[in-house]
Amino acid sequence: MAILPPPDRKKNIWFARDVEAMAKELGTLPILIVASKVSPSEKAVSPLPIDSSGIPNDHLQYAITWFSLAAVWITMSAVFLRRTRTRKKA
Repeated sequence: MAILPPPDRKKNIWFARDVEAMAKELGTLPILIVASKVSPSEKAVSPLPIDSSGIPNDHLQYAITWFSLAAVWITMSAVFLRRTRTRKKA
């Protein structure tokens, strides 16, 4: 479950598709319609494009971060095991 801020009702900004709450706020039925094209075109309806252009591609950064963390973990585990073994011998 994502932690989202509550909607800003003054500016009509909703951070999630809470259909029940939106319908209650607008005084309508709780129905969500996703339209990528409207025919005939309505002036009151302006569909937005559905694509992933606004989502950044940070996969290289994530990969570097996680592999670096794995390398540090392996190194620290090796140091721990080496110290443990040398203490037992002494």
